[in-house]
Amino acid sequence: MPEVFLFRLKLFYLVLLCLIITSCVTPARNINIPQTNVRIENTSLRIFINDENKLNGWQEIADIYVQQNPDVNIEFLAVPKSDYKTALRVKLDSYEPPSVFMINGGDDLTLFSDKLENVQGHIPQDVFENAAEYVTNKKGVFGIPLTLTGYGFLYNTKIFKQAKINADNFSIFENLSKMIETLNDKINTKTFKKKFPELTHSFGMGDKSKWAEILRIENFIIPFEYETPKKYKAMSRFDFAYKNRFESMFSLISDNAKPEFSSFIDEFSKEKAAIIAADTSFLYDIYTQNDDIELAIAPMVIGSWRQRSILLGCTDFLAINSDLPILEKNVAIEFANWLFATDEGLELLADKLFLNPPYNNISSSVNNSLETPKNAVIKQIYQFYNDEKYIKQFTPTINKDDFTKNLYELITSFYN
Repeated sequence: MPEVFLFRLKLFYLVLLCLIITSCVTPARNINIPQTNVRIENTSLRIFINDENKLNGWQEIADIYVQQNPDVNIEFLAVPKSDYKTALRVKLDSYEPPSVFMINGGDDLTLFSDKLENVQGHIPQDVFENAAEYVTNKKGVFGIPLTLTGYGFLYNTKIFKQAKINADNFSIFENLSKMIETLNDKINTKTFKKKFPELTHSFGMGDKSKWAEILRIENFIIPFEYETPKKYKAMSRFDFAYKNRFESMFSLISDNAKPEFSSFIDEFSKEKAAIIAADTSFLYDIYTQNDDIELAIAPMVIGSWRQRSILLGCTDFLAINSDLPILEKNVAIEFANWLFATDEGLELLADKLFLNPPYNNISSSVNNSLETPKNAVIKQIYQFYNDEKYIKQFTPTINKDDFTKNLYELITSFYN
């Protein structure tokens, strides 16, 4: 019996010892560790953008981020702008919805309200004043401002220098007309033909069926004439003086352009035209086609006979999907903070995509990168903003159908 008792006692202590050893080598699960601080391996971000042409630029930026954060994968999906909102709605409701996607504010806050994360606490504090107003309501801020867009005349500085034309003439309509006359006289000279063999017209312009869209009526014309939403109500009258001003500008452009071109961006990029009425969102497409072209931007003289201010506005934003798992959502926020709150991210947005991030923390290192000829327009936009020589773009909230109809009839009358 004592031997059996001793055996059982030894067995008991042996089992107890095993339990003690097991408890020492097996880590306890700390349920108090917040998931927000945990990074799972190979977290994937799916980013949905509204411009197929910029896919390569975005991918270059993402590749740099992934090199620094190898536990993150970033995938892009791009569709044309014309199909974007419909495609975005489908993707948001799909099995693999985007983590981050682009919105334009305004109606988008309603269209995608069920998928928009409130990013109020994640936007850098030094964002330009009112830059996020199109994505802000009483419930919060639902988009991170991506770029400050400038609207006006983009022109080829090499052509202007060769013609010895002072770009200040853009600010006065009568001088602008004379400037175009001078340019037209020189286009067919031997010197110009040798230097710019493709140049045929002063203005680049799309085909007539697309002209109303290309001119971007709301962006270019309305804010110059009616600088606040309150004054906007007067547009419905389409008064005689305003009609004459628009006719004068439209005639100047259409009489000195070649409307049969299908793409005014292609025409301008290939130096077949010296000037286009466009916004800075086209810079990427232009430089992709012609790496050597040198550009500048000037105010569009349309709402008054003298204009030294440019139209600026923030209408492109990055939104974060509110339905993401907490870990994926935090990775998306980290990526956004890297883009907009670090010198590296801001510099890449300017260098790779030709964007103007609307943040005051543009450091000396970023400014130095803007000294290159390809970034001249970006630097100009910041200068217009800092000098307060701009008119703020706004989105009118009143019914403008009558005005749009009258304006469209005026436009199409030029082709009848």
